[in-house]
Amino acid sequence: MDQERLRPYVGRTPRIDDPLMRAAYLRGIAVSEFYYPKGTADYDQKAAQVLLTGETAEYLYSAFTPLSLHYVPGTRPALERVVARVVKPEMTERERVLAVRDFCLKTVPKEYPCPLPPKTLLLNAAEEEVLKLGGGQCEDRSRLIVCLCQIAGLPARCVAVYSHFRPEENYALRGGHAIVEIYCEGGWAFFDSSVMDFWCRRPDGRIASLWDLRQHPEWVEQQGDEFYRARGETKERFVWYRDEYLTTRAAATITNYFVWEGWRYDWRWVRISYDPNDEGHRKGKQMRNELRRRLLREAGVDLKE
Repeated sequence: MDQERLRPYVGRTPRIDDPLMRAAYLRGIAVSEFYYPKGTADYDQKAAQVLLTGETAEYLYSAFTPLSLHYVPGTRPALERVVARVVKPEMTERERVLAVRDFCLKTVPKEYPCPLPPKTLLLNAAEEEVLKLGGGQCEDRSRLIVCLCQIAGLPARCVAVYSHFRPEENYALRGGHAIVEIYCEGGWAFFDSSVMDFWCRRPDGRIASLWDLRQHPEWVEQQGDEFYRARGETKERFVWYRDEYLTTRAAATITNYFVWEGWRYDWRWVRISYDPNDEGHRKGKQMRNELRRRLLREAGVDLKE
């Protein structure tokens, strides 16, 4: 795909023809930029993210993410120590991928890192800080998985699935998640980064990509009871995850993020209060509500509230 044809699908305001999907996507971008200052990883990644569509899928799953890795050993020792602990030389490629993902899913699971005051959320933690804090938000944990994979010799990249409006629930916002894809066994494989032990096999036995699951949502229901039990889940929970985070009603983007470029970003923490008495919380809530009403109105929807 040449760059001129790709251009409409790149960045913060890509071409999205569905008005409700576009409204939800723009709301997500605006909220993110309300909290993340310029220079942070989350802010900068949005400038280069590519919308996943039928037009961009071939490019995203062939040429978009380089498979060559340029990490210099010794530059991020704390992350290297984790890789040395969880990845063993005798492991197969799939076992290495799952070892890294399982470490992040089971060892770094907290939504609210314990050193913070109550009702406080932390964003924009560098990967080493996520380890020290013992937790982080999905966008921080997804970056951690990507970095650990790359140090372990496994190409990996960030996936964002944006919130979507549900007309059947008075246009409530649902979903919204930062996730990962890891290059495994000759193709890109989709793994959840924090919610649950979610990944799926294709009929040929390889691990499905996000695009695979969007094209074949029925695969989520065809994994077999033993597979679900091994994940500590049920088929119903896998279906819930698909409908919440992988629905085609939501815009999805793919972004490259490289462990050897961590020096580029501003890693000052962003603290968000969920205390209703906090002025910043009130301003953020007001901004989100006004933005939702305006964008829905522009999409032709007048809320009944």
